[in-house]
Amino acid sequence: MGLVIDTSALVAVERSSNTWDEVLSPAAEEPVVLPAIVYAELLVGVRLADTPMRFNRNVWVQTHFSRSI
Repeated sequence: MGLVIDTSALVAVERSSNTWDEVLSPAAEEPVVLPAIVYAELLVGVRLADTPMRFNRNVWVQTHFSRSI
């Protein structure tokens, strides 16, 4: 199977106290994809990040998903 991550999932994790590793660990064996529009929204989020924590979370996703593009 696989996992498609949408923007609402990214926002939910950002608003929670969980890390990306904690959230994605149950799907560690599954292929994970990020739609192009969600990736673009993520890049905007990195640019508009108002705290270092938000910036770092967005960079984590960008780093992990840019390897697949």
